[in-house]
Amino acid sequence: MNQDLMRAAQAKSNIADVTGLSNPNIPGILFLVSFVVTLGWMGDTAFALIGSLLQIKDSAAYQFALALLAFCLVISVGWLRWRIAQHKHMKLKIQADDVEPHAGMVLFLSSINNKKCIECLKAYDWTVLNTERFSWKICQRGMEAHKSRLNTVWVICSPESGEQYAWFEGMFHELYPNIAFIRCDVRSFEDISGITDALEGIFSDLPQNIDESDVVIDVTSGQKPASIAGMMVSLVNTNRQVQYVQTNAPFSVNTYTYQIKTMGKGIVTQ
Repeated sequence: MNQDLMRAAQAKSNIADVTGLSNPNIPGILFLVSFVVTLGWMGDTAFALIGSLLQIKDSAAYQFALALLAFCLVISVGWLRWRIAQHKHMKLKIQADDVEPHAGMVLFLSSINNKKCIECLKAYDWTVLNTERFSWKICQRGMEAHKSRLNTVWVICSPESGEQYAWFEGMFHELYPNIAFIRCDVRSFEDISGITDALEGIFSDLPQNIDESDVVIDVTSGQKPASIAGMMVSLVNTNRQVQYVQTNAPFSVNTYTYQIKTMGKGIVTQ
């Protein structure tokens, strides 16, 4: 997977942090001023060295000519780079692949609104899982793809689905007794900022035996903002993955890889 643009963005962010431009404060400003002063000092020294090597006697006229020549050369190179950049555009390619088993999984728990299904849950009748269009069935299909390695599942709940979490945990703990279920509450599945914070909180506090590359975010359940947040969080780095469970047969579980390329103008893409 080509991550050149992601690495470039990370490099720009790192440069901004180092120079103090991302969060200006007194130490950052002092560092930036020191950097500019020492850079100018180095330039003056290099200029004097070139003059010495060329045995320039009339320093004022010749040094001005040399400085003007260097400036014009830099401007020409910059203009050429600008023209080349204008003749490029971006191509995004996304490919769906079968998901590989992971040790950790994050899912969004949808609330059950069907009255008959709720009555079954209240009676601890877990056969409701096989009821047509029972939304938690998607969670099971997503987990089945990882059952050979899965040991931790983070369940993000809205206030509505949070009231039903005990039923979910009771049902799925019977199906997967070796999996630890961890509840995470958000204010709303419409609150994309809160969902993003919850996901980042999960990734920042992973168990010692699990790293980011071994956690997959299932974006099938929940509402659309939750799916968007899951996709956005997965783009932070190449270690994070998302999966989607097809809602119709054959109910495949796919993960998505993306490729960003800089293409020359006039190249036909498919």
